[in-house]
Amino acid sequence: MKKKNILYLLQVFSLAWLTFCLPKTIHSQCNNTTVINLTSSGTASWQNTNGMVVTVEITCVGADGGTGRFGNTEGGSGATMTATYAIQPNEWLHAYAGAAGGNEVSGGFGGGGGGGSGVVNCGTANDCSTGAILVVAGGGGGGGNNDGTRDGLGGNITQGDTQGGTKLNANNNSGAGGGGLNSAGQNSNATGGGQIDKTALSSGGAGNCEGGSGGAGFGGGGGGCHGGGGGGGYSGGDTGTLGSFQDGGEGGYSFDNGTGTDTPGVKAGASNPGTDGTVTVVCLAVLPVELFDFQALIIENNQAKLKWHTASETNNSGFEIEHSLDSRTWTTIGFEKGKGTSYELNEYQFTHTQPIPGTNYYRLKQIDFDGAFEYSEIVSVEVSNADWQFALRVSPNPVQNGELTLYIPETGSESATLQIFDSIGRLVKTESLFSNEANINVNDLSPGVYMFSVHVGRQSFRQKVVVR
Repeated sequence: MKKKNILYLLQVFSLAWLTFCLPKTIHSQCNNTTVINLTSSGTASWQNTNGMVVTVEITCVGADGGTGRFGNTEGGSGATMTATYAIQPNEWLHAYAGAAGGNEVSGGFGGGGGGGSGVVNCGTANDCSTGAILVVAGGGGGGGNNDGTRDGLGGNITQGDTQGGTKLNANNNSGAGGGGLNSAGQNSNATGGGQIDKTALSSGGAGNCEGGSGGAGFGGGGGGCHGGGGGGGYSGGDTGTLGSFQDGGEGGYSFDNGTGTDTPGVKAGASNPGTDGTVTVVCLAVLPVELFDFQALIIENNQAKLKWHTASETNNSGFEIEHSLDSRTWTTIGFEKGKGTSYELNEYQFTHTQPIPGTNYYRLKQIDFDGAFEYSEIVSVEVSNADWQFALRVSPNPVQNGELTLYIPETGSESATLQIFDSIGRLVKTESLFSNEANINVNDLSPGVYMFSVHVGRQSFRQKVVVR
């Protein structure tokens, strides 16, 4: 009995040691998984702990502007920005959902502008000073006076001048502009919205003349007064006026530093009261290999040199190099071993020593260790005929109608033998040639790529031919 107890204790101890002493690896999921979902004003953060490059889709909606006098005029709705980006391992995304602009207060006049919503990409959790701004959706402008025509404008998709917003008009009777990327909104009778803050929500402008205050956000909204405050965003509310101190403010500017989809807010689009901005980040997928700068060029002796780079690799077995004469039928001509898993910049190159006169097409087949693969874009080069007077030539190539002409280099009076091999090396056709120019019928060949081999005495000439 004692012996059994000792064995049992040893098993428990071993299990505990394995549990607490061995290193733990916890990978965040990335398969169309929502990793940030801000549905009201606030902040949220997410770190890419997958250990590899991932793609994320970011959607930001700016907050609505507040209503104007007695609720008769509405603020504009926030813009919507959607874009997709590659996020490196261990990088952080910080999200900021703007607050709706405040409504007019106790019979006041203008509503406050909505705060912008945005996402910043940071290398470290607490320092976004060098982080790249990815997506910013401008907030809606606040509503103006009470005659029903002074609604605020929606958030704008135009980038603007990257400056902070200004006072709403020269009469100093309006709200101040929304905050911007480089400076806060300027004050008039109300206080301008705060400058974009990459570590927290920036403050909205304070209302005056019983106007509503602007909403906090990614670039705070402008404060309201007789006219509604401008919305916050990438460059603030700018002028935010239609020419009268009673007019509603303009929406804040939106921005993304990639290729995104922009939907502007609309005039009089905000509900009463307006809604906060939102931010959603969806982790789409892991990028096994981030390949770029694939190019082909002609070097000495009419050879084709292929070059490409990878910014990152995950489980990359390598690249098959494929060649084609028509960009539809492909043949593998080489293989370059991959780096496995790497987060460094890698350069690859391959030389095709025997390209064909005319247009040569190339593509890469990137293969993972598990057999999964993906094709690159197609590149091409033109090979000159100038240095091919001593080579075997075929016209046309590809063969369209079952007939071709074979041009054989001058070799004296000896007869020649033509052998045609299919793509797996089987001899499918043999003919005798008695001149340097011969017409060949290939109607009996199935569509595909063939090797034409001509033997003249001790000399041999070869040419790949595509039959359609």
